[in-house]
Amino acid sequence: MCLTFMGVQAQGLQTNIPKDATFVLTVNPGVLNSKVKFSKLKEFDFIQMGMKEMIKGAGPMGETVQKYLNDPSELGIDMLSSFYFFGKMEGDDVYMGMTMKMDDASKFNALINEHVAPMMPVQEENGMKFMSPDADAKFAWNDKQLFFGGVQLKFGEEEEYTEFKERKQKATNDWMSSLISNKPANSIATHPKFQKANVTKDDVNFWMDYETFAKMTNDLQGAGADPMAQMMMGMMSGLYEDSYMAMRLNFNKGVTEFATDYFMNETMMNIYEKVFDGDFNEKFLTYMPKNNLGYFSFNLNVNNAIELVKESENPMLAQYPVYESMALESLKGMGIEMTADDLYNLWGGDMMFVVTGVKEFEKEVTTYEFDDDFNKKEITKMEKQRLPEFTFLMSHGSKGNLLKFIDLAKQSSMITEENGLFQVAVPDMPMDVFMSVKDDMLVISNNKKVPTTKAGKLYRKDQLINPKEAVALSQNVQRVFWDIPGTMKYLEEMEDMNMDDEQQMLFNMGKDSFKNLIIETSKATGDSMDSVMKLNFNNANVNSLEQLFGIINKAVMTMSGGSSM
Repeated sequence: MCLTFMGVQAQGLQTNIPKDATFVLTVNPGVLNSKVKFSKLKEFDFIQMGMKEMIKGAGPMGETVQKYLNDPSELGIDMLSSFYFFGKMEGDDVYMGMTMKMDDASKFNALINEHVAPMMPVQEENGMKFMSPDADAKFAWNDKQLFFGGVQLKFGEEEEYTEFKERKQKATNDWMSSLISNKPANSIATHPKFQKANVTKDDVNFWMDYETFAKMTNDLQGAGADPMAQMMMGMMSGLYEDSYMAMRLNFNKGVTEFATDYFMNETMMNIYEKVFDGDFNEKFLTYMPKNNLGYFSFNLNVNNAIELVKESENPMLAQYPVYESMALESLKGMGIEMTADDLYNLWGGDMMFVVTGVKEFEKEVTTYEFDDDFNKKEITKMEKQRLPEFTFLMSHGSKGNLLKFIDLAKQSSMITEENGLFQVAVPDMPMDVFMSVKDDMLVISNNKKVPTTKAGKLYRKDQLINPKEAVALSQNVQRVFWDIPGTMKYLEEMEDMNMDDEQQMLFNMGKDSFKNLIIETSKATGDSMDSVMKLNFNNANVNSLEQLFGIINKAVMTMSGGSSM
């Protein structure tokens, strides 16, 4: 194999990543080290314990392993520079690559010559050294850079093993040669959507061709699927052309952030902007106390979504049964007369689920027991249990049409009505659920007071969520909030939470460390549509990774019977 080194440092390590790569994982140790020193993280007891186990498990190589664990720079690789792991998918075949910056090639060569070369020959050609641990993997390096290339090929149905091995060997050599000789003009660095992903500014960044991801998902879900479902997946796959996504992980002071940016094509961005340009029902806010344990909010523009569905309906109906008509006929058979538009507009476009607290519910429950002669005896007793108190809110397009479905459900003995208030018995639970249909929304709660109170009258203004949070709800397609210590406090008070001293200590650590979890998907779009998950810590002045290490350290050392730092 002829390996030709052609100015790999022209645009940094990204030069050797082909422009048509399917995914790229970027790790920026230097960025993370600027936030929290690795030397400080290494001092944690569980890290030290793990290092000792590695040294012990290395046997005769223990001293060598210890040397590199104590000072990774002795490897000769620049451990603080960005490095990249990437791949390209072509049908059933996968081509993998990795590249890192060399710091001191003499140290790396000494390591290879002493510990690897006696078992695996090292060859040199055109200024590059290389070795092959297997037919489908190869390493190459010079004084500037380290490469890895590997392939995973599908075995041919009528292919002999020797033929397959030779094909793998050639594919590996060709792939590695293409990486080393890749020209700047064909590099991922010239891909505009890759550069927009800010891959060198995050602690970790995973960038991927979303079209390939969608096709892989469709292939996994398509087997045995309904013809309509297969067609829908095929239509959606076409919408993902020239679309990419970047997942970004960052450990900052007091918060760990995991964000996803979808760089969609123009068609998909137009769809996103139309469908998720919904009006948030501000009356929902009057049912949200600021001391809630958590909530989920979702909001879209139903009318725009229906129009987009209708635009794509004709080609589907030309090949498949008229599902819309079938649905309307089924409803008619149940006694519900409704048009297609009535059906589409049952939902007004937004919904919210709020856990307002935990309280003790009491309900008369009837059970049965059998005596020694197997005679059934009815037992009635009052049952108490601490359960979450919740409220579910949903905007609707027509109060009358929604009541048609509720009237149908009333035929079940589980649902009763009194003065417009519906009561639903929940089997095997010491609580009932109450429901009312107001002019513009459906209200469901296991607190009877909620659906029977007019919007704006349930809580005082100072008891409601703050204006900043209300704005966040209106600006996001979805928003999830979870009060972690508040939830854990209620869990701790439950009668069946009998914890020993060790469990109690770990429970308290979680309660004292975490503040909340927030997930948001923004309505605002530019080059991408963005979602972010934030795990917020109570201590806002210390890096979140250091705090996570502290929690893990105390847990590991407690369970292992040791002391922690």
